[in-house]
Amino acid sequence: MVNSNRPVLKQVSEKQLQGSIVRALQLLGYTVFETGKTRTKVSCPTCKTRHYATGWQGNTIGLPDIYIHNTKWKTPIGVGIELKTTTGKVQDKQQMFASLQVTSICRSLDDVLNVLHTAELVIGSEDTIKKLEAFISNEFRKY
Repeated sequence: MVNSNRPVLKQVSEKQLQGSIVRALQLLGYTVFETGKTRTKVSCPTCKTRHYATGWQGNTIGLPDIYIHNTKWKTPIGVGIELKTTTGKVQDKQQMFASLQVTSICRSLDDVLNVLHTAELVIGSEDTIKKLEAFISNEFRKY
C-alpha cells in the first residue's frame, strides 16, 4: 500500500545525478573534472559499422565520469568516480577499474561523500576533514 503523504521519488538520469553531485562538491570547495559527458557512436571508415568512440576518437572505455581534487590536499591527486543510477549497469571495464582501485563506483551523493571522507582521512588537512564531516552530518551551516 502506497502512503499518499509520502513524496514520490522519480528515477533520475545519470546526467542529473552527475550535475547535482558536481554542484555539491564545488560548494564544498572541491575542483571537479568531468570527463566526456556523452559518448556517441562513430562510423568505422573501413567496414562502415557504428561503434562507440575510443582512444583518440573519444573517451577510453571505463574512464570515470568525474575526477575530484582539492588544492588543500597533501598530495596532488584526483579521486576517480564512476557514477551510476540506482539501476545503472556497471560495464566490465568499469568494474575492472574499480577492482584495481583506480576508481570508485557511486550511485548517490552519499556514496561519493563516503569515498571522499576516506581520501580526506589519508591526504586531507584538518580543515577539509572537518568541513566534509560537518556537511555529512548536516551541520554545514556552521561553516
